[in-house]
Amino acid sequence: MEKFSFKEDNIFELCKLPEEWRFLELFRQFFFQLNLKDFADKPNLKPASKTKEKIIKLYKKNYSKLIEEEYFEKEYEEIHQFFYNQNSNLKFSIINNLMDLYLGPLGFKNSGIIYDINDFEEIYIVSNKQPMRNREYVYGSIKSKISGWNAWMFLNGDKFIQDSLTSKYIYLISTNHFKLETALQDLFEKKRKFEENKTGRFLKRLFVSNSFWFHEDLNKFYNKFKNGKWSFNETTINFHIQDKKILHLQMKGSGKKYSNGYHGLQFHIHNNFSEKDKQYII
Repeated sequence: MEKFSFKEDNIFELCKLPEEWRFLELFRQFFFQLNLKDFADKPNLKPASKTKEKIIKLYKKNYSKLIEEEYFEKEYEEIHQFFYNQNSNLKFSIINNLMDLYLGPLGFKNSGIIYDINDFEEIYIVSNKQPMRNREYVYGSIKSKISGWNAWMFLNGDKFIQDSLTSKYIYLISTNHFKLETALQDLFEKKRKFEENKTGRFLKRLFVSNSFWFHEDLNKFYNKFKNGKWSFNETTINFHIQDKKILHLQMKGSGKKYSNGYHGLQFHIHNNFSEKDKQYII
């Protein structure tokens, strides 16, 4: 298998990863799951079995042949060498290899979370057109069937301003775009604001708390609520943002009459949030 070149594919100095990245992700999940145990401290092989089926199915789809579990480790090593090579190695940089963050904050190696990678249609990471040493940030983009184009950037956090601060590194995220171009433009605008506001963040951390970070998208979400309107009737309090009802509060009105439970308060949240805003609903 030839080594992947990491040459740029577009004007944003990104390269599109070939489909082998899916095997890299699935094999990592599988090897981890082999060691899982249940609450009785007995081996729990169900997750690994499901991932094994995904690997076999994907392998047959891509290469028109079957693969046995006994060859998983060998195949993983070959794919690992395909990506982790002299074309992706970095020196004196924020990460050691371009592939260390090929899925940004979503990769299993870094997050420990298993995502539905079938939702990911295209994966881009920054190419090796830039110098291979002294990189202070890396970035990439994921095209999702559900949320469109999403871009991410990994860069030095505020701990580089002052050692006592908590964030050595940070991710900037741009989500839900129709085009790769707009996702990346939004991402680099956030980078510009992040770098310009370093002094302000330092002062707020110093005088307010040590966990401050201004999340621009969350701030927009907050402003929508701040500009919402309340309305009242005899039994219900309603909250609207523009013409959409977001939630209402009413007396429970069920159970034994005139008891504490009967007069209890009941919140109803309506499914009128945008797809982008839903990520902040817990």
